[in-house]
Amino acid sequence: MVTFYLDRKLAVRVADALHRRGHQAVRTPLAPASPDYAHLLFAALRGWILVTHNGRDFKLLHGAWQTWPVALNVGGWPRHAGIVVPPQHLRWTEERTADELDALVASGRRLADTLYEWRASAGWTPWMPP
Repeated sequence: MVTFYLDRKLAVRVADALHRRGHQAVRTPLAPASPDYAHLLFAALRGWILVTHNGRDFKLLHGAWQTWPVALNVGGWPRHAGIVVPPQHLRWTEERTADELDALVASGRRLADTLYEWRASAGWTPWMPP
């Protein structure tokens, strides 16, 4: 069982579907106007996997999260539990979204400090900063 931190654009029914699969799912408790970096930090400090449709902004944040501590020689930088970007344009049902998130977790793939995005040709694919 893991805890997913769902951004405000994901339906409440996704949380319900994840609960039925034995996971915890938290809808964003931060104010809707909170910046994306606050959501990532909030989830990271709790060990929650962040799920968002906002891949563009979170790729930028993930890249910074990965590169800045090394470049600045900052030890003890917290890891994030993972960022997952399900497709928005495919209009997955809440059940399909929960099934795919559950399958990703069950796959045993490394989620910590990784951003996964869905690709129709390859499924969940880790994204690496350029």
